[in-house]
Amino acid sequence: MTLIAQTSYRKIPTLIGDIVCSHPKGSNIPVPTSLGDIEMYLKELSLKPTEYFQKVYVIKPNLAIGMAGWTGEMEDFLKEFRQQCRFHDNMTFETLMGIIDDYDKEKFANSTLIASLFLKTTDGFEEKTVFYPKHAWITGEYGIFDNVIACGSGKEDFCFQTTQMGSFEITGQDDYLSQAIVSNICILAQFLAAEMSTLHSLKSYWGTGFEMIYFNGECFQKLDGLTYVIFSSQFDDDGNIELLHPRLVLHSQYYQDLLLYSSIKIYNFQEEQDTTYLTFSADRQAHLNDLYIVPPLDLKQEVTEIPADLSFEARKVACGFAIITPDNGVFTPAIFPGNDDIVVEYKENAAVRITIRKELIAKVSRDFKHAFLSSIKDT
Repeated sequence: MTLIAQTSYRKIPTLIGDIVCSHPKGSNIPVPTSLGDIEMYLKELSLKPTEYFQKVYVIKPNLAIGMAGWTGEMEDFLKEFRQQCRFHDNMTFETLMGIIDDYDKEKFANSTLIASLFLKTTDGFEEKTVFYPKHAWITGEYGIFDNVIACGSGKEDFCFQTTQMGSFEITGQDDYLSQAIVSNICILAQFLAAEMSTLHSLKSYWGTGFEMIYFNGECFQKLDGLTYVIFSSQFDDDGNIELLHPRLVLHSQYYQDLLLYSSIKIYNFQEEQDTTYLTFSADRQAHLNDLYIVPPLDLKQEVTEIPADLSFEARKVACGFAIITPDNGVFTPAIFPGNDDIVVEYKENAAVRITIRKELIAKVSRDFKHAFLSSIKDT
């Protein structure tokens, strides 16, 4: 069970895949978004998190794919698909369809595939997408997107979330490519905030973390070095935000073919402020960092080497918010502010430090209050 989705914003496609694999005989492995012990909860699920692996891939500079389904089927397909694609320096749509059509479908009977291909034209590029089998996918125009294609147990939730335009903002992004990337990032930040606070997506056996592939104007590439900070807060009866503080930092970076996914859970913090910034700091005893090594399906050798020091400073930071409402619901807006608005510094075996511009806090507090009160009025 999974989520694979492709969104198209102003004809710019973005491919998204989650990283969790679930199985009836799962071993209750740790979950990056859980703040406490959820073993008893996981025991009640018919499918349990078993392992983490990548589900979206850049095959050639102009070709990216995503897969969902049975691990063995996907692994075998990926190996053969890579090999077939190596024979073609100039990948055409006809060649792509030939490779897919020639594959033994009985070996892929419990899995799904989406492939996105960019072709050069006299006017720039033309994008073509194929997905298989068609009945497994939702397609349509949702929210700000020209088109959304999604499959897996998270497909309905994903398509619904894309329609919630008022709960995230993409202001400050001047070009369509940046707007496409940021809008998808904010949707994922909302899912991560909801999962941290309610385990919502785990109930449908998807989530825990995501990869994103986008076309940068020349080639496909994976989004690297992205950090999510998930804040907890609550609304009072008048819609004012109270007790805002960070609970979870999720940082992803690629090392060779591996996705290194850090989950930093903040259990206590010190708060400092000056006229411009508010800073939350958690020392070594006040946070827990779990590293998840997420390999591609066709990694042949055992993972034996990762960087010795996983410290980082992040300025590419998305913020998700899990805000408790007066009726004990959860409101989960998200933003992607500018580079100087929020900075995350992590020193391995030392401390995590989150510095956020106070002006940004004031703005989002006003915006969230308005959105929350409007949602109450609409109901």
